[in-house]
Amino acid sequence: MVSLRWDMKRRLPIGAQNLPMILPRPFVRGEGRGEGNALKISVYQRLLAVSSSFSLLPSVQKIRVHPCPSVVKLRLPSPVWRFATYWLIISLLGSDPRLDFWTLHAQSCDLPSNSSTDTVRLTYFAYDFDGHLTQINSPEGVINYGYDIATGRHTSTCTANSYVTYDYDQLGRLQHVNALKRNGAAINETTTYSYDKVGNRQSVTLPSGIVTSYGYDSLNRLTGLTNLLGGTNLLSSYTYQLHPTGRRTNAVEVLKTEDSTSPWITNHITWQYDGMYRLVNEFSVSSTNSAWSYTNTFQYDQVGNRFSKVHSQNGATTAVTNLFNDNDQLLREVTLSDGTPIETNSYAYASNGSLLAKTNISSSSSTTLYAYDLKNKLSSVTAAGGSTTNFFLYNDSGIRVQSSSSSGGSPTLYLVDANNRTGYAEVLEELNTVGGAPIASYVMGDEVLAQCKGTPTAPSYFLQDGHGNNRQLAGLDATISSHFNYDAYGSVQTGISSSSAEDAVANTTSKLYCGEQYDANLHMYNLRARYYNPANGRFNQLDTFEGFSDDPQSLHKYTYANSDPINGIDPTGQFTVVELLVVTGILAILGAILLPAIAKAKQNAKNQRLRALNKDPLQDQIDSGQINLHEFLLMPADQQEEQLKWIYDNGVRQQQIELARAGNTILACNMAEGFFYANDAVGLALGFGGVMTVTDIGILGQGSEDVVQLNEITTYASFKARSRLGDSIDGHELWMFANQKAIGAATTRLGGAASRNNPVIALDHAMHVRVNAAQAALNPATMTPLENIDACAAIMRRLNAASPEKIDALQKLAIQHAKSLGY
Repeated sequence: MVSLRWDMKRRLPIGAQNLPMILPRPFVRGEGRGEGNALKISVYQRLLAVSSSFSLLPSVQKIRVHPCPSVVKLRLPSPVWRFATYWLIISLLGSDPRLDFWTLHAQSCDLPSNSSTDTVRLTYFAYDFDGHLTQINSPEGVINYGYDIATGRHTSTCTANSYVTYDYDQLGRLQHVNALKRNGAAINETTTYSYDKVGNRQSVTLPSGIVTSYGYDSLNRLTGLTNLLGGTNLLSSYTYQLHPTGRRTNAVEVLKTEDSTSPWITNHITWQYDGMYRLVNEFSVSSTNSAWSYTNTFQYDQVGNRFSKVHSQNGATTAVTNLFNDNDQLLREVTLSDGTPIETNSYAYASNGSLLAKTNISSSSSTTLYAYDLKNKLSSVTAAGGSTTNFFLYNDSGIRVQSSSSSGGSPTLYLVDANNRTGYAEVLEELNTVGGAPIASYVMGDEVLAQCKGTPTAPSYFLQDGHGNNRQLAGLDATISSHFNYDAYGSVQTGISSSSAEDAVANTTSKLYCGEQYDANLHMYNLRARYYNPANGRFNQLDTFEGFSDDPQSLHKYTYANSDPINGIDPTGQFTVVELLVVTGILAILGAILLPAIAKAKQNAKNQRLRALNKDPLQDQIDSGQINLHEFLLMPADQQEEQLKWIYDNGVRQQQIELARAGNTILACNMAEGFFYANDAVGLALGFGGVMTVTDIGILGQGSEDVVQLNEITTYASFKARSRLGDSIDGHELWMFANQKAIGAATTRLGGAASRNNPVIALDHAMHVRVNAAQAALNPATMTPLENIDACAAIMRRLNAASPEKIDALQKLAIQHAKSLGY
């Protein structure tokens, strides 16, 4: 293992060698100041300049940075994608390294020669005094949010064109979605949710009177879904049979259509899986029209690449065979009709695994070209023959916010609502001009409920199946206007559907398979992090999520839903979510997973409000009893450019980086997966109002020449020695994290000036000294975090530092936290 660690001047020492690598400060997303406003600036530059003599990483193309300092994954493009683990500490002003891939360039210079300081976007965020996000002001438009004063629950979303409110039941579950304004016109449409006694979603009642009812087995797995009008008028129904593992094996679908010649469709579907639970057979039998019946057979290699698909329908057979390289990239795709080759496509990729070109070599060798921006987001697609190029822009979270075409016409702007109940960013409005009338608008509940194109009083409500696919569109009079059928991987089945996917986007809706946005120019679904092609069941780019070691299928970097699209979805383009979350109304769980940036922004806003009131954020946390900080490191004056990192939310999430100058002194701290290795700098900062000076002999208070008690301090030099990432965890820092004060184990230490007003340290002064002395005999560098926790618990018991019950409780909390971080 090679240890890479940024020094305090942003240089990267490797062993004894200092490479000329500097992180330019413009390459950040910084937060501005001001009451109620956080200015987020997205400025993109090349991240690193790597000397050509850098032999340790000769062919690295991409580097992924986890919360600093943490594990860095390096992807090597040849001969296979491999992962090497390196330690890296990065100090980036306001950046969130968890989300981004950056490019390493082989060039020898202090700053990249091709760097750019151009500002791409300005997005403003406003918050209330409780830290709730109240406004997103983006180049596409403004979205405002309201909250309940007592509970803090999200109660309204409004734009210049729309206004929707939300009501909740006594258990905090969504009960009503009230659409009161659409496209500037007043309306009154209410959608009502109900739940059974164990919390499963029982029904959804739409404004038209259509009621969607859900049925479950004894294990609360979905087995049936019906859409009824007036309790008796069936619009659609879906019945599922389940394997003992919970996977669906059979379905019976009945749909009412808008077609008078075929007013009803009935499908009987069977799904079969291999030993790794990958879908291998799909049999769909239509009792309405035998020509609509079909069979799909899939074959996979040992690592999950789908090398064969055979489609049989109405007496004809179409077979697609695929060839892959050692990086699991699709190189060639050959399509045969009844054994005769009819089309051959070849694919080319960038060194980072992104699709660059698709060439049809069966006739005129026409090529479709794909290009990417600095954050490796798909920025343009040039159609075969070069006649048209479509362009795409994204916000700082990587969500698409604009599309345009070289053929002319107005661009399409997507006003994105990242603070909705679905758990991930959704388009709230589509516009041609900022401030103009929407060309399409949407209503959000726990899923996207409705769309409107044109007349505000003529919306279309989505009727879904048990997989979350939009199967029918119904108006306020409950009349079905469109219907769609999909194969297992999401391709719209023409003939049996109202139209093709491309025609649907142009005339009806782009919300199709899994309720996601289909792009007719790309022939792919926009799944936020990446684009998904239902024709081959693959993404256009390498997955930024490493996968789970106990789930081998999740380690594949291109396949969709672990090759089990019947029982999984991938709304983020990063990892598979079981379908249960789609239909039972518990997507709030996803919100906590998929929207960490929103939680982070809310906390940042609270800090900014406190600053505007001249109130210290740390002291506010202490006054309210919510302190979750572990340690601070007091920096010497010559390092004023280093950042003060406030860590809230149980010490895990890296929060806003600030500068807190006080004369010639600056306060700072360091973070390593939520743990800190220095000891009592927090108490020192509090005891002297946050103004301290680090010297060779100790830490001094402002205007004081007395050294603080030696057992209370950590000098800068000793901190560096103790905070190497190879070390384990000092036990009493874990005890602090375990919120000893909250469970009654904490006392106020009054042993000296450094300990006054310090509620973080749990033990009285004398006992703290004894525990520290006992812990000093440990060698944390040779211990895992869990071993260290157990050893420290034994010390606490041996010294009678607290009651056995309290020590047991603290040990459990510390273990839970360590395990939550992957230890």
